[in-house]
Amino acid sequence: SALPLSDWVGQLREAGLPAAVSFHAGTLLCNATLYMRHYLEQKMSLKTQATFLHLPLATQQVATRNKEMASLPIATSAAALHLIIGAIAKLERQYDPKLA
Repeated sequence: SALPLSDWVGQLREAGLPAAVSFHAGTLLCNATLYMRHYLEQKMSLKTQATFLHLPLATQQVATRNKEMASLPIATSAAALHLIIGAIAKLERQYDPKLA
């Protein structure tokens, strides 16, 4: 993605939220979603950008499982999404003054 992922990670960490940039889109569905989106962007000459945000399972979802898995409280994931959506909106306003 050409989006400012490292900047967003910095903003998330400054807000006390765990984050990292990964250049691995996951497996199966994650890969298919991201790469199909980039394929369609190129094939249809779309002037858009996309990225893939992976959120771990909610803590409640893994509490009853018998294996260790990454998780975050729902409120933490929601705060991270709120920050990223705000950053995307800010980018949009920079590119389209009508949105300011």
